Amino acid sequence: MKDFSSFMCKNGRAIIALFVFLILLVRFSAVFLGFHPFDLHGCRNDIFFYVAGTKYIVGYPNSVSLCMGYWLTFITSHFLTDGSLLQLRIFGCLIDCSVYAMLYYMLKDVVNRYAILFGLLCSAILRFYTFREFSYNGYSVFFITLSVFLLYRGLKKHVFLYIFLSSLFIALNVYVRLPNILDACFVILIPLYFFFYENSTFKESIKKSLRPVCVYITGYIVGLLLGVILLICLGHFNYYVDFIKSIFIGSESGDGHSSNSLLLFWGVNNDVMIKIGLFFAAFSAFVAYLQKKEKIKSIVFFLISLALFKKFVYVFLSIGYSYLVPYSAVLIFLFWALKNNNRKFIYWIVFSLLLFEIYQIGSSSPGFSIFSFINIFAFIIVFGGAFMTQMQKGRYWVYYSLVFVLFVCMFSFWEVGPFKKNAKVLLDGKFIKNTCIKEQTSDADNYNKYTDILRPYVEDKPVLASDLFVFVTLNAKPFALFESSWMNPNPDKMLGNAYMEQKKMPVIVLYKDDKGMKELLFNTDFVKNGCYREVFADTVYHVYCSTK
Repeated sequence: MKDFSSFMCKNGRAIIALFVFLILLVRFSAVFLGFHPFDLHGCRNDIFFYVAGTKYIVGYPNSVSLCMGYWLTFITSHFLTDGSLLQLRIFGCLIDCSVYAMLYYMLKDVVNRYAILFGLLCSAILRFYTFREFSYNGYSVFFITLSVFLLYRGLKKHVFLYIFLSSLFIALNVYVRLPNILDACFVILIPLYFFFYENSTFKESIKKSLRPVCVYITGYIVGLLLGVILLICLGHFNYYVDFIKSIFIGSESGDGHSSNSLLLFWGVNNDVMIKIGLFFAAFSAFVAYLQKKEKIKSIVFFLISLALFKKFVYVFLSIGYSYLVPYSAVLIFLFWALKNNNRKFIYWIVFSLLLFEIYQIGSSSPGFSIFSFINIFAFIIVFGGAFMTQMQKGRYWVYYSLVFVLFVCMFSFWEVGPFKKNAKVLLDGKFIKNTCIKEQTSDADNYNKYTDILRPYVEDKPVLASDLFVFVTLNAKPFALFESSWMNPNPDKMLGNAYMEQKKMPVIVLYKDDKGMKELLFNTDFVKNGCYREVFADTVYHVYCSTK
């Protein structure tokens, strides 16, 4: 063990350089896969944001998508791509690397630097095969990390400008993904900083945080107004307002995003009040424990474990075992932090838990947030806390644990990553230049089959469809509504505007007889007056064409 410690001291810079090289190699490998067959479902968000951003908002402003909640992501997708995924992937990798750099800066004072790099490497491996290089998830992580980074620097150096910019970027994050409006509650990180980092009493922390909180609120308001100005200047303000109205009005589409109301969905399906209650109960227990009320220690661990239990089970049953590693890491680290009463480590665990809960509350797809947040923060803090401390004490089980975790990450990457066995290549789509799409054999057979069947109906024609295959490989043109899951208070008006702009009636393609989209479309006067008839149907696709 002494020889190992001596080796680490003598070769510290070389080891750090090796870690950095491996992280960059893993992340930027996604760029080179732009020239290699890749997974259709993996590139889903890349295609989605190119098609939606370029075709809807820029190409057909009056046919704008219902997904205005991701407005800023769409706008930047237009400026960053000429139709190729290469620029999108490079930009996504740069965003991830900037996030890693900011995390390293923030945590290097309280976490072992080798632990941070090891955690980032594990996170990069799992992030690598998701292929969501350019989406609201990556953007959300970037803006949140940038905001916390500036807030940390502002509080540490007592510079109000950093605090102002921190809240401004959190406000702009609302336009990346509308549910990010919940991130405004990061204002509570200000008194937490004084409480944990400067060892102030709870009352002193509140007093010290009054001025920074006022600056933070001001910056948040300015950020929201700046977003509104951008919407007005680009002519998208009315569409965004319609989207906001749709959240409160809601519509039945048979999809989880809109069970009468999107807000109702957040409240019922994601157990918002229960999660918020558990989090703040746990936080109160943290404060009480740190105020030397020792009896509360077991309650702290119990509440946090309970808050994570539902998510832990969900991940195990529906997403994959590899995502259990970060959840386990959180519990291990929490136990260690409480045992050692390490205030600064507990600050970061509270921040991580806050991220978990906020993002889950505003997401109807919990899997997306798992690899966006948990894999980044949990890996770092656990290795910086329990494992590295125990390693320095000569506990050999730690080495085996680290090897096991790395093995799980690598095995997960190989098993469900881009290098799938028995895969076939599909036809190139005009939305993807110099690339081809690869999928498992059964899916590839189906896609190749329907390429020939559907092409005569949809190629170069405006199409209403929820299946990206139609747009990716068949060069169909999106028309107004992109997915049935997104609400609009007046779909007839939007469809009418799209028709006035495109001068053609759209082809309707329903995937596996999508009842939600069928109900949404066929109840509109626009479709009824279009005299649609079914021209193709089987167990997978139904195609409807207008007789006009």
